[in-house]
Amino acid sequence: MDKNLKISVNHLLEIFSGAINSLIPWLEKVEIEWLNGKSYDDWDKIVNSLYENIICSTLTGEVLTEYSIAKYDFEYSDYSQLDFIQVQCDDHNDKKCAFVSFKSISTPCDFVRVAIIDDFEKVLDYLDLPFNNSLEFRLIRFENGIKVKIKEVDILV
Repeated sequence: MDKNLKISVNHLLEIFSGAINSLIPWLEKVEIEWLNGKSYDDWDKIVNSLYENIICSTLTGEVLTEYSIAKYDFEYSDYSQLDFIQVQCDDHNDKKCAFVSFKSISTPCDFVRVAIIDDFEKVLDYLDLPFNNSLEFRLIRFENGIKVKIKEVDILV
């Protein structure tokens, strides 16, 4: 019997981070770098695949070749025509932020890279925030021509 469960966008980002962390010891055995500034195409392909299959497919409810959600680790100049993950932070609650990627400065996924966007969702700047419990994640999705904030989604189990 199938049943619907709810999963928060916060929890999805934690799962994504955990998946990345679990792969690192194995990837180090084949000398795939994961630290920012040292990682390269092979790392990017692995993390992008995880993002699409954990984050995008869960948030959209289907597995696709292209998603309307902003791509992982891609720096857009404008989010107004995209679905994206909004990041709210206690220390920067005056700023509207869009999730760009995790950054690994000293430990895996210890920071979140965000785009600071204006009221028209144009990018003003970028900021790295410590990945901790003070961050709240929401999906901002177009529904019937308007943008809707989504805190959790249904998943079929």
